[in-house]
Amino acid sequence: MTDAEYKKYLSEKTFAELFDIYENFNKSQNPSRHVLIAAHIEKKRQSDADGFAKYLEQKKYETIAPRIGAAIIDTVLIWLMTKLGTYVLENLEISLESFIYFAPIINHMFWLGVILIPMVLRSQTIGMRFAQVKLFDISGEPATYRQRLLRECIFVVPPLLFSLLPEFAFQSWTGKFVVFNFGAVVVANPVYAYLNDKHLALNDLVAKTVILRETKLTGGPRNNE
Repeated sequence: MTDAEYKKYLSEKTFAELFDIYENFNKSQNPSRHVLIAAHIEKKRQSDADGFAKYLEQKKYETIAPRIGAAIIDTVLIWLMTKLGTYVLENLEISLESFIYFAPIINHMFWLGVILIPMVLRSQTIGMRFAQVKLFDISGEPATYRQRLLRECIFVVPPLLFSLLPEFAFQSWTGKFVVFNFGAVVVANPVYAYLNDKHLALNDLVAKTVILRETKLTGGPRNNE
């Protein structure tokens, strides 16, 4: 394919398709063609500023993959801390009854340390920081402390209460009803987040927050050379 034919091919592509081509192109195989793609994107960016702005607006909401990666990192951290806590408890001279009581509480305390506290203080967990996504107000402005706390407490506090009040949660009909419905919400939450355009979770709807890409997407290929 000649350069002229390739330019015509590129002219039919959207910004999303062009950036995908650029990012996956083997530069070492054909550096001149790589430069041609970058030049075409820059030209299209200047001639269609509104289209480029819409692309950037859409791109910042594409957070499903980074959020999954962040969740894996945070889960591994919690698992490691829980294993350490369990090891410490096993080596203490405490009764089996005390161990059974304290083990889930310690697990939830680690969850608070890895998820709740970082989210309230910095709007992102360690995993989210690596994944370069962050919690914002639905308007795109920084989320307030109240919003951060409300969003996280919706899913963090109930399991902690269940572990502190096992008789209520798992032996009474009221408790079982609450636990069942909470479990249904937990299952529905990622499904709902995946299906809507902005990937808002159910707790985002309550707190009026959204998770966005933290990286700046305004430079284009010219800043990646």
